[in-house]
Amino acid sequence: MTGKRIRMQRLIQRGTGRSLILPFDHGYFLGLIEGSADFRGLVRLAADSRADAILITRGIARATADVFGGVKGLILRISGMTALSPHADHEVVVTSVESALALGADAVAVTVFLGSEHEQDMLRGLGRVADACDRLGIPLLGEIMFSPRLAEKAFQAEYVAWAARLGQEAGADILKLNYPGDAAGMRHVVSGCTLPIVIAGGARLDSDADVLRMASESVRGGAVGTCIGRNVFQSPDPAGLLARLAEIVHDGKAV
Repeated sequence: MTGKRIRMQRLIQRGTGRSLILPFDHGYFLGLIEGSADFRGLVRLAADSRADAILITRGIARATADVFGGVKGLILRISGMTALSPHADHEVVVTSVESALALGADAVAVTVFLGSEHEQDMLRGLGRVADACDRLGIPLLGEIMFSPRLAEKAFQAEYVAWAARLGQEAGADILKLNYPGDAAGMRHVVSGCTLPIVIAGGARLDSDADVLRMASESVRGGAVGTCIGRNVFQSPDPAGLLARLAEIVHDGKAV
């Protein structure tokens, strides 16, 4: 569809086929975590970088439109849940694709936790959002994660590949997935999925060097880029790390 193709070009560079996405949507689920208080500063950091898009919630989009408006692609998270809930692995759709479009979104994001007791409800929600995205011509970023009860499998290539295949079959247009450990694992993931895949950063790693290595291995294995949040804004040098990530994603530099 023309609308999806146009909007996808705001998220993924035509020249490189790569994408550097900065997610600042953590407050909904995790609260006021380290490094997240100055959300306008974080969005400004993304706007001044070589990032292609930001992933934020509608409230943050309203509060920062003067910072990023017209500068970066906007992916709006439309599902949510808090870590305080006894059902923290059960995200629900909290706003509509139409509302996201009214805020100027170029794409919407929905999270599903595989292995959750509520998996079927989340898959039903993902399918309904996919229907709306097809109807309205807006891309869907499927963030396919795993319930905590599957924590030991969540970064294994076999299971990340399962998440990728599910995302494709459910109707997503771009996927955010866990890092499967190395380039070989990434190649296994992309072998059964034709959608563009960006890698999640997860909790803060031991060093920025570990973040860069993860990004480099992911791209070398076939991912189109990264969608790393906490490991950027909790870094001692967020701007410097972003610049290095851009070199890996868009310039093909190795670590």
